Parts: sequence; structure tokens; C-alpha cells
Amino acid sequence: MHIELTELMRCPKGHDEAFLVLATAVMKGRHVQGGILGCPVCRVEVPVVKGVAMFSRESGNSGKPGKVPSADALQALLGLSNAGGTIAMVGSAGGVANELASLLGGTHVICIDAPEGMSHSDQVSHVVWDSGIPLKKNSARGVVIGSEMAREPWLSEAGRIVLKGLRVVVLGGAAKVEGLQTMAQSPDAWVGQKV
Repeated sequence: MHIELTELMRCPKGHDEAFLVLATAVMKGRHVQGGILGCPVCRVEVPVVKGVAMFSRESGNSGKPGKVPSADALQALLGLSNAGGTIAMVGSAGGVANELASLLGGTHVICIDAPEGMSHSDQVSHVVWDSGIPLKKNSARGVVIGSEMAREPWLSEAGRIVLKGLRVVVLGGAAKVEGLQTMAQSPDAWVGQKV
């Protein structure tokens, strides 16, 4: 997990959004390999194990992964042409996180419940959480949700974290996300823009 992501992460508990404080135990360059994220409000502690923030013991990914478009196609669907900021990729969508990060050099990708065996890189971090996307409101330049995760809480969480005017891509067809206007829809993907 990249150390700078702690500025965007929020406490997983139900109180008002609160920042998390990081106590590092093991670092590798700018990546936290071991440590604890803690909330100063409710005192919850989230371990970072082998570079992964473990907000829960198990992933919220319980469905069969669907087809994931190429990184080029996802970049086009997200409407991103320049570097910077953070993109969230949920479930199987994280399978192309490294390729998307390379296309958008300088953009950080955070994968929530990514497929097994996904590697970390300077631009890609991993999180396990079964209850949503642990980023602050209005903090992501885009969100891509794998078809097996195209349900709540992932849909409303995507709408919560994406910046106004930017997009959420839901793989596998139709979706409806409150606060997002449908831009395009096909059997393979739904694209919505935050209004």
C-alpha cells in the first residue's frame, strides 16, 4: 500500500468520515508492507499485511468474475487522458490495474478485492474490505467495478467516492447509481457520470 493513500482512506465504521493514522512497521520504498491504520475517533485498527490493508478478513467478492476489457478500453470508458489522482478498481476489474496505471503514468490505482496473485507496483495498491470502498467522499477520478461486484454496497460506494463530472464504469451491463447520469450502456458495461 502506497504511503500517500492514507490521506484518502477513511475509517470503515459508521461514524462521520474520519481520517486514518498510519503506524508503519515495515516499509519498502514508499510502500507500507506492514503496520496498522488506526482511527482516532473510534479506535478501530486495520492491519497492513504484506502490503495489503486488511479492512476485513475476507473479501466481499463472492461472484464469478466476468470478462474485463483491456486497459485501453477502460481508459476510454473512464474518459481519462491525463495523469494524476486516484482510480478505484473493484473485484475482477483490478486484473488490468497495472496496465491502466502504465497508460496513465502518475495516476495511482487502488484495487479493492482484486483477483488472487495481483502484484503491487509503485502505482497500484491493494485493499481487502467486504463492505465498500475505503476512500473519502469525492476523492477518486474514476471507479471500475467488476461484473461480479455489480451490486450494493459497491454501486453506492462508487457514486460516493467519484469526483463530480467524472465516471463510474460497471462491467457486465445495466446498473443504476444514485447521483450518476447514464452516459452509455451495453451488454458489456454501463458508464455513468456524477452530476
